[in-house]
Amino acid sequence: MAEGMCATCSRYLLIAFNFLFWVSGGALLGLGIWVRVDSQVEDTIKQFVHINLPVDVLYAAAYVFIAVGTFIFVTGFCGCCGAIRESACMLAIYIGCLTVVILGELTAGVYLAIERTNLEQMFNENLSSQVQNYTDPGNSTMDFLQIQFDCCGSYNYSEFNSSVYAQNLPEQSRKEWFVPDSCCVAVKVHNAKISDNDKRTCQKEAKTMMSSNTKQLRTAGCYDKIMKMLYTNSAILIGVGMGVAFLAVLGIILSICLCRNRTEYWEWE
Repeated sequence: MAEGMCATCSRYLLIAFNFLFWVSGGALLGLGIWVRVDSQVEDTIKQFVHINLPVDVLYAAAYVFIAVGTFIFVTGFCGCCGAIRESACMLAIYIGCLTVVILGELTAGVYLAIERTNLEQMFNENLSSQVQNYTDPGNSTMDFLQIQFDCCGSYNYSEFNSSVYAQNLPEQSRKEWFVPDSCCVAVKVHNAKISDNDKRTCQKEAKTMMSSNTKQLRTAGCYDKIMKMLYTNSAILIGVGMGVAFLAVLGIILSICLCRNRTEYWEWE
């Protein structure tokens, strides 16, 4: 057993917290695997959270869940088992994982501060590319963004006039189609149906290039809406990052305290 009050408290705190991390990491890993392999995941998510996400968004989220879940699972396992066995080797791996977290946060923070303008430009170009290459109404990432952020296009709805989908429409249809249904206020959920009357109103407002007092057309650009959301919640994001860094530093301190006062018979097992 660990010797001294500091080491004893460190040991039990590490066991408790890292057991929770271990379980949560396993749950996140399992969630990611389920999202990736279940062919009915779209319908299941729509049923429980009333959001119909595009397949590419779901798969991207699944890979993130798997990567993050695996890292948390391994870190929590090393921290918990290392504290239980008072294993200097496992605690060293645990300290290494937490150090990676801290360095990763510092690197990301510095990179964002230095490259913020370039990143915003890249994001803007990506959104514009999504609009220009729009080919699958109702099933694209752009449709999802437009519904979730109540917007249309990258800067505004007129960009869809030059999209691949618009260019490939028959001549008669080109005179009637100006924006996808996801640009219409009546569409509240991804892939939702819209009445013919609301659809006509939305397309008419886009045709006449209305910029205000629209009944159906979403006139705001997605780039401005998304950037506003990020800046508005930047304090929360920074706070979460600082909280994670604090827990990582605390975990390192507790691990070092336990390593310095552990019983010698475990040695480096």
